[in-house]
Amino acid sequence: MLLIALFVVLPLAAPRVRNRWVRWAAPSRYAVLTVIAMLLTSQAVHTVGRSLRHRYRDEVRRGEAPQWELGSLVNNLSEFREFNAYYLYAVYVAVLVFGRRLPGAADANEPARGAGSQGE
Repeated sequence: MLLIALFVVLPLAAPRVRNRWVRWAAPSRYAVLTVIAMLLTSQAVHTVGRSLRHRYRDEVRRGEAPQWELGSLVNNLSEFREFNAYYLYAVYVAVLVFGRRLPGAADANEPARGAGSQGE
């Protein structure tokens, strides 16, 4: 639910919100495409995993030694989905920390405005 709320609903609703902090914290609208791509790849991996699971079980039933790769893929499908989500959160935090300025923050290259400045 957090994934959908943060990366689908918030980017689409943020431009209509007056609060500048919500607009600052909202991910790019391209995050919606990222979530869709994550869901599609997750479904593709699970489809492949189901077919490999059947192949793995058939080899065990026939008394053959199953290939090690099949077992590792079949048993670790959920980790693939988790890795995608963690990567998306990490990229989001990196963009907030390194890519965006806080609303109302003074630019380090601009001279300070106040007593004794030349702008008065």
